Amino acid sequence: MSRSGRIAAANSQGHRDTKIALAVSSVAHTFTHMFVLLYATVVLVIETEFGFSYADLQWLAVPGFVMFGVAALPAGWLGDRWSGPGMMAVFFFGVGGGAVLTGLADGRLGLLVGLTAIGTFAAIYHPVGIAWLVRNAPNPGRALGINGVFGSMGTAGAALVAGVLAEFYGWRAAFIVPGMVSIGAGFVFLALILGGYVREARDVAHAPSRTIPAQDVRRAFLALFATVIAVGLIFQSTSVAMPKIFADRLVADGGALAAGSLVALVYAVSAGTQLIGGELADRYSLKHVYLWTSRFR
Repeated sequence: MSRSGRIAAANSQGHRDTKIALAVSSVAHTFTHMFVLLYATVVLVIETEFGFSYADLQWLAVPGFVMFGVAALPAGWLGDRWSGPGMMAVFFFGVGGGAVLTGLADGRLGLLVGLTAIGTFAAIYHPVGIAWLVRNAPNPGRALGINGVFGSMGTAGAALVAGVLAEFYGWRAAFIVPGMVSIGAGFVFLALILGGYVREARDVAHAPSRTIPAQDVRRAFLALFATVIAVGLIFQSTSVAMPKIFADRLVADGGALAAGSLVALVYAVSAGTQLIGGELADRYSLKHVYLWTSRFR
């Protein structure tokens, strides 16, 4: 093959890697937020069926949320040391299996185990999936903006999917059906890996051209640490509480479907702002974009 032919083949391979990474990462981002928040809507039905209070049942989700943060550290380490695509396959099978296990629960202990498993495996996505996407994206801001929209749609879809399935097929279906879909996606992704269509993330030429001083790195870390903590607290608390608030104050019968539909509408409207943020990040100073967007949270 001629030199020009090899360059064209390499460019074609790189373009395919970019598209696959964006597609898989976006689906995984949707699943991440959807599975973690299914319980926030389903609990409205479970409290009636199990005869426990909302407060007692809601506490069962806390270990899963803790693991959603804590397990990100070993997940990121394994993604770097072992395999990014391999960890993504574990993600799909893990959150799907955790959801099925939750749907089969007969009491609070079963719910606790299943929800904790969902949070543990969902923690894989952010340190592994986003890193894999950025390394394959020639325009990382735009890629992350698109990816972020899918994450928001997962948050919106959690309330809607859980509401529809719980309303018409029972609360167990609200976990088992999405769980089986995730497991199916895992088999498809595994087939792509074995078929050579998915490779370890390649480094795209958008790395900084200068050495960043250590004090700048520390300042950036502290700024991100503070804002991520604040944003995370706001996001998680509102995401968990919103279905219950809507069910009690805006929905006449307090049903899961109506409350879930309202929550989905809120997050669907907010999803598009991430595309704007991604485009701004590619065109302007990252610190200025981050500063001004954080002021409106």
